[in-house]
This record gives sequence, C-alpha cells and structure tokens, in this order.
Amino acid sequence: MNKTPSIEIAEVVQIDCTSGRTDIIVTETLSSIEDLQPLSMCSEDLSCPAKKDNSVAPDNELASHPNMPVTSREVSMWGQEVHNSSYVSKCSMSHKHCNKAVEEVPYRTGMHENRGEVTLENRNLPFVKSYSFWENLDSRDVIHFQRPHFRPLLESDEWLCEGQALGYMLSFVDIVESISKARFNVPKSDLQKILKALVDLKPFGFNVHPVCARVEELLGVQDKVVQLDEKLKEIEGKLIKETYVEESQNSEVNEVNNELLKLQESINELNNEQEKVIMELQTKGSSIVEMQKRFHEIKNDIYAVNLDFDRVAAAPW
Repeated sequence: MNKTPSIEIAEVVQIDCTSGRTDIIVTETLSSIEDLQPLSMCSEDLSCPAKKDNSVAPDNELASHPNMPVTSREVSMWGQEVHNSSYVSKCSMSHKHCNKAVEEVPYRTGMHENRGEVTLENRNLPFVKSYSFWENLDSRDVIHFQRPHFRPLLESDEWLCEGQALGYMLSFVDIVESISKARFNVPKSDLQKILKALVDLKPFGFNVHPVCARVEELLGVQDKVVQLDEKLKEIEGKLIKETYVEESQNSEVNEVNNELLKLQESINELNNEQEKVIMELQTKGSSIVEMQKRFHEIKNDIYAVNLDFDRVAAAPW
C-alpha cells in the first residue's frame, strides 16, 4: 500500500573535529508519516547520528541525506525553530558531548510535543497541524465524521498549505452551521452558492453528500413553496374576480328588492282601494235590499188598496 509522503525533520549534530566546535543543523528527508518516530539525537550505542556512513539511527530515523540543509520555513512546518545550521560532516564524539549539544539547541514545540502523536493525527495530510486552533475545530460535531485529505494542497506553497486547509475547514463548519440556522426566507441564491462552495470543497476529501442533500432538500421545499405561491396567487385572482361578480349580483338583487318593495307598496294601496270599494258595495247592497223590501211592501199596499177599491165599488147598495 502506498503511503502519503511527508517531510521528516531531523536535528543533526555536527562536530568540527579540528576545532572542537559543535553546530546543530536541521535536515529533511521524505518518508511515510506513519513511520515517523519521536526525535532522539543520539543513541546509547552510537557516538553520533552522523557517524557510520550516514546510516539512519533506529530510534530517530535521521535523514538519509545528511548534507542537505533545510530552511527555517521548512522547520516551521513542524512547529520547531532551530537557530544554528550548517552542513553535517562525519566525525566522532562522545555520548556525553552529543547530549550536551542537543540540550543547547533552542527550539519550541508546536501543537503537540509528542512527535508520534502528531504523526498519528496527521496521517495522509500534506502538512502537520501546528496551530492550536485545530484542537478546538476538530472537536466540533460537524467535523466529527469528516476526514479531509487536502491532497490538492500538495501543489500549494508550504507556507500556505496549513493555513489554506484551516480556512477550508472553517468554511465547511460555517456552511454547515449556516444551514442549521437557515430560516424559511433565506434567498435561494444563497443556498445555490452554498452548493457551489460544497462542490469546491469535495476535492479536498470532505464528505459533502449529506450537506448537499440537505441543501437540495431545502431548495426543493422552496420550489414547492414557489409553486404553491403561484397557485395561491391564481386562486386569489379568481377569488377576487368571483367576489366582484358576487358583489355585482348582490347589487342587482338589492335593486330588484327595492323595486319589489315599491310594487308591494302599490299593491297594498290597491288592496286598500279594493277594500273600500267592497265596503261601499256592501253598504249599497244593504240599501238595495232594504229598498227592495220596501218596494215589495209598497207594492203589497197598492194591491191591497186596489182590492179595497174593487170591494167598495162592488159593494151592494
């Protein structure tokens, strides 16, 4: 299985055999990050790491190219600063002098003092995490299941590599948190920009599929809302139209009702006139009956008078 190459930094003690001057230099070699071990300058059975034909000490795996210098920029990638540098030359020195020379080298550790721990944590990364902010960032829930490899950064400047990776991590956290805090009125263009940003983050090893699925789901909900809003506007327009028609019809009904009221009033007046005429007819009818009765009475009286006349005329003498 191929292992991701990385830069191994080793401090090498140089002894000027003629002058007795001791210098410390830093050399680099490419090796697997998984094979890195804590740096140890000298072993008990070796008088100096640079001795024995540039062989690699078993406990520190020093550079296989001891004459290769390294710049302070390369050292800073591991969170260490070494102030003295020169070229390694083969020499011999006592174990005591070797340890003393190492103790005199000023340096500072980065995020982790244990190089083995750094090696394990930065497996397959093109840089070593030297910023303390990584610890806080890696503890975030949104990062818990993320294993970005940042391989495209292998082509970036070594000074910028870790900073760019940290920026991508922060961007990913901001994206996920902004989605979690998104409200219904979030512009669709913002969600589309997030999708584009996630596509840009994918080559760096981020598992963007769940986040993209969430964003696409939100976009789908927004699309449904837009469709429902269009239907709502359509129904609202029809409702306004039907309401206008209804109001017009109600107005016509009111006009007809007013006409009916007027007609009803006229009918009532005619009914009153009819009642008056009927009452008059009834009154006149009573008079006629009375007159007819009187007529018959007078007629009977005339008949009786005629009978009396005939009786008187025919009376005997």
